[in-house]
Amino acid sequence: MTALHSPSDSSGHTEELSSLPLLLDVRSVARLVGCSTKHIRRMVRAGKLPTPVKVGRLTRWSRASLESWIAAGCKLAAPEGGGR
Repeated sequence: MTALHSPSDSSGHTEELSSLPLLLDVRSVARLVGCSTKHIRRMVRAGKLPTPVKVGRLTRWSRASLESWIAAGCKLAAPEGGGR
């Protein structure tokens, strides 16, 4: 599988989706997409990113939903429940 956006660690290696956990936190999603965590949260509110899931008090994104979103060309997601 090829790397997305090419987020790099200090050694210059890129992350591949297959090496990521099944549920991703906001920092991992931001690295994957190539933007800030604040921008990820704005994208969710605007319905431009798959809706995260709550695991207790934690907010996580399904790796599968992000893979599908990316494969579909990062098309706008339909906001659930009318936004906020």
